[in-house]
Amino acid sequence: MMILVNVGLRVIIPIMIIMVFVLMSLSQPINGDIGWLFHATTQWLNGKELYVDIIEVNPPLIFYIMSPAVFFSKAFGVNPVLMAKLYLSFITLGLTVIHLMLMFRVVHKNLFFNMYLPCILLIVFVIPGYDFSQRDHLAILLLLPYLTCRYLKFFKHIEFNFFTIISLGFLAGLSICLKPHFILLVISCELFWFVKVKSINLLIDAMIYSIILTCALFYVLLIVCHYTYISEMVPLALATYWTYGKSIYSFNLWNYLYFYTVMIFISRFIESESNRILIVFFNILIAAAFINFLLQSHYSYQLLPFKTLFYINLFVVVTSLLGQVSGFSILSKTYYFISFLLSFYYLSMYMKENWRLFEYVYDYRALPPFHLMGYENLSDGVSEINNKFDGENLYVLSSNVWPSAFISGYTKAKWVSGFPALWPLPAIDMYQRNPEKLTKDKIVRISNVEKNVISRILLEIEIYKPKAILIDARENPSYFIDDFSYLEFFREEHMLSKVFDDYSDSGYEINVYNRVKFKVYIRNQ
Repeated sequence: MMILVNVGLRVIIPIMIIMVFVLMSLSQPINGDIGWLFHATTQWLNGKELYVDIIEVNPPLIFYIMSPAVFFSKAFGVNPVLMAKLYLSFITLGLTVIHLMLMFRVVHKNLFFNMYLPCILLIVFVIPGYDFSQRDHLAILLLLPYLTCRYLKFFKHIEFNFFTIISLGFLAGLSICLKPHFILLVISCELFWFVKVKSINLLIDAMIYSIILTCALFYVLLIVCHYTYISEMVPLALATYWTYGKSIYSFNLWNYLYFYTVMIFISRFIESESNRILIVFFNILIAAAFINFLLQSHYSYQLLPFKTLFYINLFVVVTSLLGQVSGFSILSKTYYFISFLLSFYYLSMYMKENWRLFEYVYDYRALPPFHLMGYENLSDGVSEINNKFDGENLYVLSSNVWPSAFISGYTKAKWVSGFPALWPLPAIDMYQRNPEKLTKDKIVRISNVEKNVISRILLEIEIYKPKAILIDARENPSYFIDDFSYLEFFREEHMLSKVFDDYSDSGYEINVYNRVKFKVYIRNQ
């Protein structure tokens, strides 16, 4: 019986978790940011200049990471959405395997295979949901092997070969280059172990040199090949990108902070010294990850590093406590059996509800259409755009990135703007209509970039002469503080006032979101 339970936990449950992840991926449209980055990388490889023709706030590393996916998509004729999902999934799987190989030296063998393996698969592949493989998600997975290696070196006194040390340092360096805020996690890690080992000489090793060298080479690349990111994009982002993000009260943080406080308190009562040190170590990293989140725009994907570290630490805390309960063994047959039954039940129920997606992929060798995912209106939007604007240039007035991913990834129309969304406009609108709400510093910053942004929008429309302009006509579009109308903004803005002289209201609307229709203005013949 125990053999069957072990096989279930070590083989069946992990396979089911991966199948649930695949079903989740099939049941959701591509993440808007990822869809845009794939399209932007394609345009960059086709000759457009990054940070000149392509307006993006993120450092260039993500474009280099995405480049192989674009190459494979072209070489094998694979749908861009499918290729982006497959490629990022394999990267995530590879990084997860590296982490597991290191954690095998931390967690008891039976506990590792029966509990930690399925738990980390849930944490990495299922919990992120729609935010899977976002930049912050990839960054924490790049950093985890380094963090685990530091614990193994300074507490377990395990030495690694030179190639492993350099490689893990390289991955950590990539993490910082991908998300510069992650330097906080590295600093927190090194400070923690400095307090423990009380020797700077032990800390400054080949891994640290590898991190420093990787970051140095990246910033040389940034200055030499992408200096416009520093000279143009950073000032534009500082001036206007602050309007983006959500309120920190929308993330249910109090529950996390409550359990985090409990973990800090409980760590004092963990009998196993190795587990106690690991818990304290992760508590420090969780705090750094939370500060990292607060310093950014407050998107759900920016909380993934915090969640990843939180849930890993929660696993260590729970298993440590259960192992201390008199008469109960965390390695007991009963515990494993109950865990297997519960996991099998919930995973199988999810698979049963969504199995039709697997059937569609098997029958048609294609991604499921939107209506099978439950997004019937998006299916209508794809049909309308393909019927009316097949091969035509489209321009979209929206402050959200999803339309760029939707049009470039799912339709036959062409997304021609260098903007993923008109993200500078919410700040510019506030500057024009409510300057009293802004600090003097923000007023100066916005005034320095306003003309360039407006000129850029006008130039794109004049050059590409889009067949249609789709407009988010909601009273309060995404990220605008007050009610806003793109049509009124264009008509009142001197440089843009004549744009719609060449366009007429078509009288119909197109679903660009599942529940939001955009007005369509057609270019006059």
